[in-house]
Amino acid sequence: MHTANKISIHPLNENTLKVEFCEDSGAPTQNPSPELCQAIASFRSALIKRYPNVIVDCTASYTSLLIYYNFLNIDTPTFTKEISECWAKQKVTSTQIANANKLVEIPVYYSQETGPDLEVIAHKHQLAHEEIIRIHSEQVFTVYAMGFAPGFAYMGFVDDKIATPRLSQPRPKVPKGSVGIAGKQTGIYPKESPGGWNIIGRTAVELIDLQHPSDSASLLQVGNRVRFTPVFREDFLELGGNLS
Repeated sequence: MHTANKISIHPLNENTLKVEFCEDSGAPTQNPSPELCQAIASFRSALIKRYPNVIVDCTASYTSLLIYYNFLNIDTPTFTKEISECWAKQKVTSTQIANANKLVEIPVYYSQETGPDLEVIAHKHQLAHEEIIRIHSEQVFTVYAMGFAPGFAYMGFVDDKIATPRLSQPRPKVPKGSVGIAGKQTGIYPKESPGGWNIIGRTAVELIDLQHPSDSASLLQVGNRVRFTPVFREDFLELGGNLS
């Protein structure tokens, strides 16, 4: 059961609404549980399906939705009221739950060759590299938000034993497929880009395909569960991994 029973809706400008998911008291929830995340993902899908000519984009985050809409097709008070009514009547189907709750397995080559910050985390927490890998790969993470770059999924929450702040000086280039930790979050860089996360390994899995429609271009979606599976160097290369 998700923890938010109410929503509050705030206009941010003439064509953007922020929907916050709230406790019974009306205060925004501070508990981004997997169940709430999956409920938000299902609600997002329901809104997009119901308002195809109104919603331009709809972005889910830990405890909120950001809705960009065409104000020429609906006025803000009417749209706000209809969103509230839609949430009050929402019935999550088994298909929606299955889609949101999908488990995605990501093979990762954990090593100092692909994880230059394994030693940083090991030193900070006084752990062997093997223990860091075990802790990270034994946990099932939830995708709470998409952002930063197309296909980049913010996943949580990392065990306190390996939770590590971002680098003080971001790298100008982080290789595609790099798996990292920032605070209590973990994530994968879909493409080579700048970044300040602590890199502990790399995957050969393609996370983004821009030839597909925007809603299906990303392998990972909000609400999905993710498990990282350690693989050997040879397996990583056979799967198409790149060590450069």
